[in-house]
Amino acid sequence: MTPPLLEARNLSRIFQVRHNGRLQDLHAVTELDMDLSAGQTLGIVGESGCGKTTLNRMLLALDTPTEGEVRFEGKSVSSFTTAEKRAFRKAVQPVFQNPFSSLDPRMRVGRIIAEPLSVIPGLTPAQIDARVTEVLEAVGLRGADARRFPNEFSGGQRQRIAIARAIASRPRILMLDEPVSSQDISIRAQILNILKDLQEQHDLGCIFISHDLATVRFMADDVIVMYLGRVVERGTAEAICNTPEHPYTKALLAAALPPDPDAPRPEMPPQGELPSPLDPPSGCPYHTRCPLKMDICEHRQPQLLAAAHGGAAACHLLDTGTGRANVA
Repeated sequence: MTPPLLEARNLSRIFQVRHNGRLQDLHAVTELDMDLSAGQTLGIVGESGCGKTTLNRMLLALDTPTEGEVRFEGKSVSSFTTAEKRAFRKAVQPVFQNPFSSLDPRMRVGRIIAEPLSVIPGLTPAQIDARVTEVLEAVGLRGADARRFPNEFSGGQRQRIAIARAIASRPRILMLDEPVSSQDISIRAQILNILKDLQEQHDLGCIFISHDLATVRFMADDVIVMYLGRVVERGTAEAICNTPEHPYTKALLAAALPPDPDAPRPEMPPQGELPSPLDPPSGCPYHTRCPLKMDICEHRQPQLLAAAHGGAAACHLLDTGTGRANVA
């Protein structure tokens, strides 16, 4: 059986931060498992502060897990040789949220895109120029735009340049961290369609990180919902968006723009503020905001249980004594 392109096993990240005059542990990500195959998009969803960006940094090997491991093509990233690390950097490329800060304003677009190509052995300057033109045209820009500076482009065009830079090395995986959240609605649709087309053409695996379930529903095959660093629900995008089981997932859906404006709106708003990860609630981390909480929620951490939609959810409402399997 072919291993997934990218996988995480029991991935945890704990930071030590000074709070109220003493060092405390901040659990940014806790015991997370995930798989990504070629041609698949995995959506990672949650509010700001839920651990999405920390997870992204660990998957990119920019941060070291406190526990667990990240594997690329079946091999632990932590055991890579220098040559394997270089190949990993070429194969796994990020696209960040803000193109105004991710593109160097002092460099022409052609040089920005060519920069990751300079470490690939055997490419001549003519081949690099041809690749720059190729990827610019692939994202709907012109080859002549390589001579311009980033400040000559709109925000949406800058994000296309960032995508062009990411695909220039012909990667196998794109790590997309809120790639359209800073764009207008009409520009978002254009960029998402470009990403869809590129994925189909090159059989790319994609990690799509967002706080917006409506966007993830369009892009993703499977979805992981995170809250305070933990996975609270996972399943196919269709199942998560049509028949969510966890109250937090329902709250995210209630906050998203509906595909049908006339459809009845779910009423599951979270109550209160997101707790501090430095002082997380006992029991279920969502119980302080959940309108459906029970006494057990305040004392016992729920495990991921098999859900009716075919995925899993960490909620005591699923544990009704019917013997649902623990899938953690």
